[in-house]
Amino acid sequence: MGVADHPGDLEAGSRLDLRLDLEASLKGAVSGGQTGIKGETFHTPKVGGIRVDGCLYWTTKCGDPAADEFCKKKGYSKSTGWEVDMHVTKTKCLGDGKICETGKNHPNCGAFNLIKCE
Repeated sequence: MGVADHPGDLEAGSRLDLRLDLEASLKGAVSGGQTGIKGETFHTPKVGGIRVDGCLYWTTKCGDPAADEFCKKKGYSKSTGWEVDMHVTKTKCLGDGKICETGKNHPNCGAFNLIKCE
């Protein structure tokens, strides 16, 4: 049986330890830390103030590889979902740092609208 089944059976010290663990988990969740968080969704993710390109490198390794790299940089192991907007003015590739500018060096730059990490 778990702690929730018989909370009255815990000794005072165990209840205090459990409460401190819970407080630490909640503090991590509020501060954006990984403690107690199963995943996080990043809307219009940016790096250096520029939207994250849908490709890890200039026109290659697009989609999952780029989203996975973003999640790893945020402390997660992988992406579990993402959406891309193909009509963005300026984006930055995470892998090589190249900047895409619609109409200047590429006809259409694509950036993530959201990335789900876990």
